[in-house]
Amino acid sequence: MANEEGKAGAAEDANSGVSGTMDAAIDKTHDATAGIDLAETANPPGRAESSDAIDPAIETLLGQLWEAANESSGKTWSLAKLSKRAQIPQSSLRRYLTSLTEAGLVTVTLDETGLGSSALTEFGRSVCADLFGTTGPATL
Repeated sequence: MANEEGKAGAAEDANSGVSGTMDAAIDKTHDATAGIDLAETANPPGRAESSDAIDPAIETLLGQLWEAANESSGKTWSLAKLSKRAQIPQSSLRRYLTSLTEAGLVTVTLDETGLGSSALTEFGRSVCADLFGTTGPATL
């Protein structure tokens, strides 16, 4: 019986460590995105309103940028590819990227024709590593 209690305590300790790591990632992302006006993005059904929750569009966008950062090719993704993969219209994508750039999470490079690409900064990589872990984002 004492052995079963020991196993239960160890499982609780492991779960609290995972929970604490996720809470820290959410706090770090919240701090980085403070001041970003995300009111235009509706909260999807089934997702609870919470001051601790990351906007789903920002989470998806960061997840895609994290995936791009961890690709073996090392190339940045074009804004068109990022828009398509994140399922965010280009106009909204540009607004989100502007806010994330101001927060220091991403860089955006545009050429003279208006075509561009985006990548995570070192700080953005750190936030995404905390948020998604080293294996990358879960299916969003």
